[in-house]
Amino acid sequence: MRSIDRLVGDRSAFAAAWEHEPLLSGALGDFEDVFGPDEAQRMLAAGLPVATVRLFREGESPPADRIARPRRPNAGNHVRIADYGRVARYVSEGYTLVLDEVQEYSPAVAVFAADLAAETGYPGDCAAFLTPPRSRGAGPHADTVGLFMRQVHGAKRWRISAPAEQWPARRWQPGDPAEPVLDLVLEAGQCLYLPRGYVHVGETGDQASAHLAISVDTPAWGALFEAAVRAVAGEIPELREPLPPAFAEVDRERLFDERMAALTERLVKTRWSDLAPRPRPRPAPPAPGEFTAVLDKKEPTP
Repeated sequence: MRSIDRLVGDRSAFAAAWEHEPLLSGALGDFEDVFGPDEAQRMLAAGLPVATVRLFREGESPPADRIARPRRPNAGNHVRIADYGRVARYVSEGYTLVLDEVQEYSPAVAVFAADLAAETGYPGDCAAFLTPPRSRGAGPHADTVGLFMRQVHGAKRWRISAPAEQWPARRWQPGDPAEPVLDLVLEAGQCLYLPRGYVHVGETGDQASAHLAISVDTPAWGALFEAAVRAVAGEIPELREPLPPAFAEVDRERLFDERMAALTERLVKTRWSDLAPRPRPRPAPPAPGEFTAVLDKKEPTP
């Protein structure tokens, strides 16, 4: 089964909803082979950098030092590692746990995210949210990327409001979100897709919740055209010419019109294939024994 089919039940409905309206998909099956609470435990026990671990409850977060492992006297590495026991204690006290960049520390999530990027055409990022019962983590907020929220354990209630600004360029937290357009409980086996800009806030009831948030970083048309201008501007000598000094007696309107005409003439020849975003291909894992061969090799690798 392809990655996209584990997030949406109807591809046609998803294509119509893409970056325009939320979409709830159900009956998607189990997700434990990719991510679940057991994988979160494995990652934490193995050791995650403190910078990738967040805890918050009603907008409050403990200082990073309180969740870090004690420093060993002879440790040469200055990267602070999150302490599993300390993190678990905060979660037991009602804090929501967020693990950022999960694809960098979980092989199964890395494969899933890379396949999804190939299927959507755009890169993404994965973050895990684990919330104990009767808790709320972040307040109402909107993101600048599209989101899949794949529920993998328990349930969480979400209230979704329409964006105050369609396709915003900055993440923001409204003081008073608009009336919800959706009020639903997301259960294991379901996934909620949210276009960028939709305001959302979640809270748990009597059940705990774990979901994997998979962002899709889709470039806007404006960014694509900016790239087109940058690409062709360097090819036109008149556009590489510096502007005249303020004291020069020149017809700046004429110069502007001439250079705009040169730019426009070149831009209309640009095609989609010249600028289409291309996700990075997933690198193949190294073959067993490859690093041993590198280690044993006496000559430096060219």
